[in-house]
Amino acid sequence: MEKYYDIAKKVDFEFFFKGTYVYDNPTQERHSYLILKFNFSDVNPDLKKVENSFNQTIKLNSLEFIRKYKDYLKDNDGEMYKTIKEASDASEILKYINSFAKNKGYIYLLIDEHDNFTN
Repeated sequence: MEKYYDIAKKVDFEFFFKGTYVYDNPTQERHSYLILKFNFSDVNPDLKKVENSFNQTIKLNSLEFIRKYKDYLKDNDGEMYKTIKEASDASEILKYINSFAKNKGYIYLLIDEHDNFTN
């Protein structure tokens, strides 16, 4: 899904999809999204550490999102990156990304290993 919808992966479409149905029948949404990806396999499930670990995972993945789409988001002065780096709470980070990016395009959210710490 990431490779198909990611606006930054346009040049790789043929490499990943040649010879497949989606290559021959692409949708209009192909390469139309900014992909915000969270992998929670690194979140420490220890009850005393889970909240901080969760917040740090959100922060690190969000900073990677900003680095990846810096030019597209027009964060040339680094305002968005700096604000996220200084934030300590996941909800604060996600609200900021949403408010900043909503006028720049659609975000496709991918979450992996969500059950790592919820179980």
